[in-house]
Amino acid sequence: MLAATNASGTPQFHTLVDGVVAFNFSISHGGAPTAYTVVSGLDPSAGHNITIWSIDDPITFSWDNLPPVVHTVFGFTAVGSGGVGFGAPPAAKSRRLLVIGDSITAGNQIDHATCRPDHWGTYGAKLCREFDANCTTVAISG
Repeated sequence: MLAATNASGTPQFHTLVDGVVAFNFSISHGGAPTAYTVVSGLDPSAGHNITIWSIDDPITFSWDNLPPVVHTVFGFTAVGSGGVGFGAPPAAKSRRLLVIGDSITAGNQIDHATCRPDHWGTYGAKLCREFDANCTTVAISG
Protein backbone atom coordinates (compact mmCIF):
# COMPACT_ATOMS: atom_id res chain seq x y z
CA MET A 1 0.00 0.00 0.00
CA LEU A 2 0.97 3.59 -0.51
CA ALA A 3 1.60 5.95 2.38
CA ALA A 4 2.28 9.20 0.52
CA THR A 5 0.00 12.15 1.22
CA ASN A 6 -0.47 15.63 -0.13
CA ALA A 7 -0.35 18.78 1.99
CA SER A 8 -3.98 18.46 3.12
CA GLY A 9 -3.70 14.73 3.75
CA THR A 10 -6.93 13.94 1.89
CA PRO A 11 -7.15 10.91 -0.38
CA GLN A 12 -7.19 11.87 -4.02
CA PHE A 13 -7.49 8.46 -5.66
CA HIS A 14 -9.21 5.15 -5.14
CA THR A 15 -7.35 2.08 -6.33
CA LEU A 16 -9.73 -0.68 -7.40
CA VAL A 17 -8.65 -4.26 -7.87
CA ASP A 18 -11.11 -6.33 -9.88
CA GLY A 19 -13.82 -3.69 -9.39
CA VAL A 20 -13.50 -3.39 -5.60
CA VAL A 21 -11.96 -0.37 -3.84
CA ALA A 22 -8.76 -1.75 -2.33
CA PHE A 23 -7.33 1.45 -0.81
CA ASN A 24 -6.98 5.21 -1.20
CA PHE A 25 -3.83 7.15 -1.89
CA SER A 26 -2.79 10.75 -2.31
CA ILE A 27 -0.06 12.39 -4.31
CA SER A 28 2.04 15.47 -3.71
CA HIS A 29 1.22 18.53 -5.82
CA GLY A 30 4.05 20.16 -7.71
CA GLY A 31 7.72 19.38 -7.67
CA ALA A 32 9.55 16.67 -9.52
CA PRO A 33 7.75 13.60 -10.87
CA THR A 34 7.44 10.92 -8.20
CA ALA A 35 6.94 7.17 -8.52
CA TYR A 36 4.10 5.69 -6.46
CA THR A 37 3.19 2.08 -5.79
CA VAL A 38 -0.52 1.86 -6.58
CA VAL A 39 -1.06 -1.81 -5.76
CA SER A 40 1.00 -4.65 -4.32
CA GLY A 41 0.64 -8.19 -3.03
CA LEU A 42 -1.49 -9.54 -5.89
CA ASP A 43 -1.44 -13.20 -6.89
CA PRO A 44 0.88 -13.29 -9.93
CA SER A 45 -0.80 -16.45 -11.28
CA ALA A 46 -4.14 -14.66 -11.76
CA GLY A 47 -5.10 -11.74 -13.97
CA HIS A 48 -6.37 -8.59 -12.31
CA ASN A 49 -8.18 -5.47 -13.50
CA ILE A 50 -6.66 -2.44 -11.76
CA THR A 51 -8.42 0.95 -11.96
CA ILE A 52 -7.21 4.24 -10.52
CA TRP A 53 -10.07 6.74 -10.02
CA SER A 54 -9.50 10.42 -9.20
CA ILE A 55 -11.96 11.34 -6.44
CA ASP A 56 -11.00 14.96 -5.65
CA ASP A 57 -12.96 18.07 -6.39
CA PRO A 58 -9.91 20.01 -7.65
CA ILE A 59 -11.16 23.48 -6.67
CA THR A 60 -11.20 24.76 -3.12
CA PHE A 61 -12.12 28.23 -1.92
CA SER A 62 -9.12 28.31 0.44
CA TRP A 63 -6.84 28.97 -2.55
CA ASP A 64 -5.88 32.54 -3.35
CA ASN A 65 -6.50 31.83 -7.01
CA LEU A 66 -7.96 28.92 -8.92
CA PRO A 67 -5.13 27.25 -10.86
CA PRO A 68 -5.90 24.23 -13.00
CA VAL A 69 -5.08 20.92 -11.32
CA VAL A 70 -3.65 18.35 -13.68
CA HIS A 71 -2.34 14.92 -12.75
CA THR A 72 0.04 13.72 -15.44
CA VAL A 73 0.85 10.05 -15.66
CA PHE A 74 4.05 9.34 -17.55
CA GLY A 75 3.69 5.57 -17.45
CA PHE A 76 3.09 2.42 -15.48
CA THR A 77 5.55 -0.32 -14.70
CA ALA A 78 4.56 -3.85 -13.72
CA VAL A 79 7.02 -5.37 -11.29
CA GLY A 80 6.57 -8.93 -10.15
CA SER A 81 8.08 -12.36 -9.87
CA GLY A 82 8.46 -14.56 -12.92
CA GLY A 83 8.35 -11.72 -15.44
CA VAL A 84 4.75 -10.79 -14.70
CA GLY A 85 3.67 -7.77 -16.72
CA PHE A 86 0.67 -6.07 -18.23
CA GLY A 87 -1.90 -7.92 -20.30
CA ALA A 88 -3.73 -6.62 -23.32
CA PRO A 89 -5.67 -3.38 -22.80
CA PRO A 90 -9.42 -3.72 -22.30
CA ALA A 91 -11.71 -3.35 -25.30
CA ALA A 92 -12.95 0.15 -26.02
CA LYS A 93 -16.24 0.95 -24.33
CA SER A 94 -19.16 1.57 -26.64
CA ARG A 95 -20.93 4.08 -24.40
CA ARG A 96 -19.88 7.60 -23.43
CA LEU A 97 -21.39 9.98 -20.91
CA LEU A 98 -20.65 13.66 -20.36
CA VAL A 99 -21.70 14.85 -16.91
CA ILE A 100 -21.88 18.63 -16.37
CA GLY A 101 -22.60 20.15 -12.99
CA ASP A 102 -21.64 21.74 -9.73
CA SER A 103 -19.95 20.73 -6.46
CA ILE A 104 -22.21 17.70 -5.91
CA THR A 105 -21.41 16.51 -9.45
CA ALA A 106 -17.69 16.93 -8.70
CA GLY A 107 -18.09 15.00 -5.46
CA ASN A 108 -17.20 17.85 -3.12
CA GLN A 109 -17.77 16.94 0.55
CA ILE A 110 -20.00 13.93 -0.16
CA ASP A 111 -18.12 11.28 1.82
CA HIS A 112 -20.57 10.44 4.62
CA ALA A 113 -17.90 9.53 7.14
CA THR A 114 -15.37 12.34 6.63
CA CYS A 115 -17.18 15.03 4.59
CA ARG A 116 -14.25 14.96 2.16
CA PRO A 117 -14.44 14.84 -1.65
CA ASP A 118 -15.25 11.51 -3.27
CA HIS A 119 -16.11 11.59 -6.97
CA TRP A 120 -16.51 7.79 -6.87
CA GLY A 121 -19.75 8.23 -4.91
CA THR A 122 -21.41 10.74 -7.27
CA TYR A 123 -24.47 9.86 -9.33
CA GLY A 124 -22.50 10.44 -12.53
CA ALA A 125 -19.75 8.03 -11.49
CA LYS A 126 -22.33 5.44 -10.46
CA LEU A 127 -24.06 5.76 -13.85
CA CYS A 128 -20.73 5.29 -15.61
CA ARG A 129 -20.04 2.09 -13.70
CA GLU A 130 -23.60 0.81 -14.16
CA PHE A 131 -23.55 1.31 -17.93
CA ASP A 132 -19.85 0.45 -18.37
CA ALA A 133 -19.26 3.80 -20.07
CA ASN A 134 -16.31 6.08 -20.68
CA CYS A 135 -17.20 9.23 -18.78
CA THR A 136 -16.08 12.80 -18.54
CA THR A 137 -17.18 15.02 -15.67
CA VAL A 138 -17.04 18.79 -16.06
CA ALA A 139 -17.96 20.39 -12.75
CA ILE A 140 -16.92 23.19 -10.45
CA SER A 141 -17.80 23.99 -6.87
CA GLY A 142 -19.65 27.20 -6.44
